[in-house]
Amino acid sequence: MKLRRVISFLILSALVITIAGCNNEEKNESIDRSVSTVSSENNVETEKSTKDQSSNESIEENIVDNEDEDNKESTNENVSKDSSENDNETEKSTQDQQLNESDEEVSTDNHAKVDYENAETFESDLNAGVNLEGKIVTFKVVGCEPDSAFGYNLWAGEHLNFVSNSKSDYKIGDTVTVKVVSIRSVLGSWIISYTSPDDNIPTTSVTESNPENDSTDYNDITKFETDLNSGKSMEGKIVSFVVNDIKPQSAFGYNLITGEHLNFVSASNPNVKVGDTVRVKVTEVSTVLGSWIIKYDMM
Repeated sequence: MKLRRVISFLILSALVITIAGCNNEEKNESIDRSVSTVSSENNVETEKSTKDQSSNESIEENIVDNEDEDNKESTNENVSKDSSENDNETEKSTQDQQLNESDEEVSTDNHAKVDYENAETFESDLNAGVNLEGKIVTFKVVGCEPDSAFGYNLWAGEHLNFVSNSKSDYKIGDTVTVKVVSIRSVLGSWIISYTSPDDNIPTTSVTESNPENDSTDYNDITKFETDLNSGKSMEGKIVSFVVNDIKPQSAFGYNLITGEHLNFVSASNPNVKVGDTVRVKVTEVSTVLGSWIIKYDMM
């Protein structure tokens, strides 16, 4: 009986030990699973952290690249702007230079250009029938006649007489440059009225011109007188001439004398002087003792 109790106790102890061992194994397996789970979670966290870091680095690289691109575009814009400004400055400088050159050309044109450097060439063209009114000629004075029938006379060339109604300071041997105002031929010699080459030919006008009366029919008073002598009607014609003499109290009125036998008369003073070039419209023509009496309207 006692032996049986001992055997039972031993069997029960062995059973307890076996059960305890099984429980320890299950506990160890549970611990291993927990450790494995924690390790796996740590690996996932580590991988996620690595991915996040990689993503952040990629984003930073993109930001840097974008900043570089923006800086590059900004630099290009600045360079383009600077280039455009430089081009504008260059264009403006070129335009200013062209304007200055144009001003210089205009300034040069304002000075009289000599058409004839000597009396010989001038006289040759005159004899050939070239119209030399308005031309500028340089000549050497070979003689002076202060009281000639045509005024203060400077001789040049073969048959050239440069005349004015006022005393001249020129003397024999002087080289003179003048602008031709009018030319006529008398007994084989040329009578030439002149002015300073830098002066405009003076004109007198009491009414404004319009496109219909801007055209002058006669700029050559000799041609006007020739046509008048040939019987042509001159009423309504516009003629330009140089006043050679003035008779304020003539029998026909205020008389402007020009040409050979031309008397342009008016009832009032037209406010012109000897040497002026005037432009008139003929209103009436009559002849008295071989001279022409011409009434006119000032243009």
